[in-house]
Amino acid sequence: MHAMTSQHGLSKSTFLRGVQCAKSLYLHTFQRDLATPLDADQHARVTMGQQVGELARGLFPEGVLVSTPRGFSKAEALQQTQSAMESGGTTLFEPAFLADGLFLRADVLVRSGSAWELYEVKSSTSVKDEYLLDVAFQVYVMRRAGLSINDAWLVHIDSTYVRSGPLDLEALFAMDSVTDSVESLQPTIPGLIEDLQSALAQGVVPEIPIGRQCNDPYPCDFISHCWEHVPSPSIFEVFRLPWSKKEELYKKGVISIEDIPDDFPLPAPSRFHVVAHKSGQSIVERAPLRRFVGGLAYPLAFLDFETAMSAIPAYDQSRPYQQIPFQFSLHTIAEIGAEPQHDGFLADPVGDPRQALMEHLMRRLPEEGDILVYHQPFEEGRLKELARDFPDQAGWLEAVVARLKDLIEPFKQRWVYEPGMNGSSSIKAVLPALVPELSYETLEVGDGGQAMLAWSRLVEGTEAAEAERLRQALWDYCTLDTLGMVKILEKLEVLASG
Repeated sequence: MHAMTSQHGLSKSTFLRGVQCAKSLYLHTFQRDLATPLDADQHARVTMGQQVGELARGLFPEGVLVSTPRGFSKAEALQQTQSAMESGGTTLFEPAFLADGLFLRADVLVRSGSAWELYEVKSSTSVKDEYLLDVAFQVYVMRRAGLSINDAWLVHIDSTYVRSGPLDLEALFAMDSVTDSVESLQPTIPGLIEDLQSALAQGVVPEIPIGRQCNDPYPCDFISHCWEHVPSPSIFEVFRLPWSKKEELYKKGVISIEDIPDDFPLPAPSRFHVVAHKSGQSIVERAPLRRFVGGLAYPLAFLDFETAMSAIPAYDQSRPYQQIPFQFSLHTIAEIGAEPQHDGFLADPVGDPRQALMEHLMRRLPEEGDILVYHQPFEEGRLKELARDFPDQAGWLEAVVARLKDLIEPFKQRWVYEPGMNGSSSIKAVLPALVPELSYETLEVGDGGQAMLAWSRLVEGTEAAEAERLRQALWDYCTLDTLGMVKILEKLEVLASG
């Protein structure tokens, strides 16, 4: 039991957390030690949101920042907001408001006659339902605090923007009026607030079963706690199983894959995973596998890109959230039976990496033969974007695209399957199942997200020893991607001939 007061205050963030899951709100309020700390990737997303918010202030050149120089203080923020408004401020950044125990800091507030307009800034490229509820809560609280709010706007990234020279903020950002949607939500806000305050006042953790709300619209930081009873692998990991089916099974008390009834209706990919898991047997369809392996044209290349993306395009001829390749790994096998040779490229973090990357790839890639990638849409997409953004190299890049073949195909088509793949055909599942001596788990950089973060740290600048360590970690990771493909093909060749 926890000591309760008659009414519990809510901030904008805790209100949104509670709407997603009242149990999460309760744990956040009273048992925060059970939460999983933000990882590096989550921190990066938070930082990106902050950077976008600060950049958007440039759209309002008359704006004044309501700051709390000695650290965050509600009282200071409220006092400075009041002072700024009383002194005639017409555009305020981060103004604070408190009403009925409800607290918020808005992104941008602009005076419009005797009323105000609210501008909420998001780093996404579209208006989402959860954003509307966010703005609706703010409008409700500010009106309770005595303000007249006439209009509400959602400021977000325009995905069609192409950078050319200095950032054009008017083109980078789109502004959508959400006034009508926010007004339609106003009648629901008091009831939601009352429900959440009631849940906090109960003195016990709300009994809310795990479900899609654990990740929708945002991953909850209490998943590890709430899901500790769920084994791995579980029904929640069944390949391409819809949430409705997962919830149906969970409500029946079925959690382990082994306990899924044989007559339970499943989509075909999910059925394959469940049957294969229960049997524990390997699957090899040799005829199509032989055609795939035998149809490869040498010299054979194995190619993998590492990329970085940002809401704010950093280079000319780049777009918001565009995947910018900064590294590639390349293994080549000159002829059947030859030893694989490795090459690669990792760009200088200063400036646009794409031109140098293309030049190195043109020199290193064999002029003929197939180019194996894993999950072809990714590498193909990057090559096509390069052709679009650098038309002088478009002919060569399009010829490279025509030579691509996807090593995922034998696994996607289920010609080869090991139970250890857990229904997935991704390289992160296939490699340890087929080639257990190779592992990403021991690497400092072990996935694409971590590679992106390592590159970001290099771009931001760091001391020499740290930069060298990060570069080596990127080399090790990207090299393993193509070495892993080489070893997977070797395994496929053995299986095909068996």
